[in-house]
Amino acid sequence: MIDDPYLADMMKSMLAWCEKAETIASYQQLDSFRVDEIRQLALAKVVEQIGETAGRMLERWPDWVKANQQLRLIDAYAMRNRLVHGYDRIDLEILFYTARETVPQLAAQLRTILGGFDDKS
Repeated sequence: MIDDPYLADMMKSMLAWCEKAETIASYQQLDSFRVDEIRQLALAKVVEQIGETAGRMLERWPDWVKANQQLRLIDAYAMRNRLVHGYDRIDLEILFYTARETVPQLAAQLRTILGGFDDKS
């Protein structure tokens, strides 16, 4: 159960970014992604936003994050840092497969957690 409505809002925001990442990555295979700079930039920005949201959650609710390690929010924040501070060295394969494999897992977990939230607003 989530007691803080702002935490639920943060998870909803993260879920929306996850869905955007899934959409961007679903339109092509890795080979075509490697030559599509627009999709590369879009996907990098969306994954960055997932990580940015994770960072805010880590800062504000560290105990909750620790209790929900299956979400791998520390990893999401680390990827955000890599994208922001090492943009000239982005591994497109890692970015692509993160969006195709890891992000959908995160989205499913967020949906499960949010399903237990009783929105009283």
